[in-house]
Amino acid sequence: MYEFSVSLSNTEIWKFPYRKAAKSVEILGKFGITHVLNTSYVEGLSTSMLGVHTNSAYYSLRNYDVKFHGIAALDHAGFNMIPYIEAGVDFIDKALESNGKHFLSTFFR
Repeated sequence: MYEFSVSLSNTEIWKFPYRKAAKSVEILGKFGITHVLNTSYVEGLSTSMLGVHTNSAYYSLRNYDVKFHGIAALDHAGFNMIPYIEAGVDFIDKALESNGKHFLSTFFR
C-alpha cells in the first residue's frame, strides 16, 4: 500500500498512492500522525478533481483526533507559495514541539 522513499534524522518521507493517504484515517493512525498540513486544500464543498478534500471536520466525522492546517494552493508553476510558508512552518514546528508527527499532503498532476 505504501512505498518507503527517504529517511533523514527525524524526518520520514513516504510515497503514497494518489490522494488516498490524506483521506485514510487508518494510514494516518498507523503512523501516529497528529498533525495534517494540506497544501492542496479545497475550501468548502467541491466536486473538483483538483486538491485534497480534507479539513478538521473531515477527520472529526471519522473520529480521528488530529490538528489540521489547510493551504489553498494551486498546482502550477506560477502559484506564489511565499505568503503561506510562515504559517506552514509554524504549524510543523508546533507538531514537533509537542512530540507529534505531521503529514504533509500535496497534490501534483
